Amino acid sequence: MKRKIFKWTLQFTVLIILLFGGLTLTVLNPTLLYANKTVFENFTVFHNKPLDKDLKTRLDDARNIIKDNQLFDSNLKFDICLNDGSLYPSLLEIFMGQAFALGFTSNKVAICGNANYKENYVEVNGYKWNLTQLIAHEETHCLVYNKLGFWKSNPIANNPEWKWEGS
Repeated sequence: MKRKIFKWTLQFTVLIILLFGGLTLTVLNPTLLYANKTVFENFTVFHNKPLDKDLKTRLDDARNIIKDNQLFDSNLKFDICLNDGSLYPSLLEIFMGQAFALGFTSNKVAICGNANYKENYVEVNGYKWNLTQLIAHEETHCLVYNKLGFWKSNPIANNPEWKWEGS
């Protein structure tokens, strides 16, 4: 009986490790869940449908907003993952919660809401957020992560020395 319990425990542990590894691989490599990848300047955009011509303008405007940030790194290349039919944004929301967009790791921004590039907004549940400001906001999360790492970046560390303007 002990041998069976050990065998089941070992199989379950291996299964959990494989599932977690596959999930991690998928989250860190969005290209696995997207049909297309388009690169321009410091942005790699992952998408399933043809890109809207206004997206590049929105990304450039967001970059102009963050370029004066003390954490800005001109060499940092951002992965922008669009919500255009891929499972990627939905997968992230399962683990991170519903959001307009998510900025995580040192370079990944996933647009989770429905984006209107021409009108410059993202909509979730009837609420709208300015798309350019949203991308800049999420890129700032990436800049903090890039500078401080996972354990020292807020909200993980809740570091009292790291104060945001207005807090």
